[in-house]
Amino acid sequence: MMDIKQIKYLGGIGATLVFFTIIPFVGFVANITGIVLMAIAFYQLANIINNKAIFNKFLIGLVLRMVGLIIAIYVGLIFGLSYFFITNIPLTSVLSNINGAFLGIGVAILVWWILEIISANFYAKSYKLVGDYFNRYLFNLTANFLFWGAVTAIVLVGFILIFISNI
Repeated sequence: MMDIKQIKYLGGIGATLVFFTIIPFVGFVANITGIVLMAIAFYQLANIINNKAIFNKFLIGLVLRMVGLIIAIYVGLIFGLSYFFITNIPLTSVLSNINGAFLGIGVAILVWWILEIISANFYAKSYKLVGDYFNRYLFNLTANFLFWGAVTAIVLVGFILIFISNI
């Protein structure tokens, strides 16, 4: 069993690695590693303070985020590519089907956004439980930035808030 100091380092390293997602090529590996380290930190913390809701809410948020991303990619590919390959039109008329591709991309983004908001809500609840237990305002502030960042991500402002919440 880990102590609070080790969990703090583990979670901090995980959050820092998630922050490095913006780096091309290595960002994906850093993101996955950071998420795993944060999940371990939340699990260990939930065990130490005997509040399983902390890890459960984090895990539900994580699963919803992954499912949202997978569904968005799938829907985007299905809708977007189907307009190019289902119709038997000459290549010169492909521009007429661009609207269908944009519709597919729009549906994919909408599906991702809805699941991202739900996921961020679970993450925020997990962070708020930790903040309430340790009486640390920064966890509550992070939860608010994360949630409102997901809500406003549709207008691109939210990505800045999500980025700030990872700092």
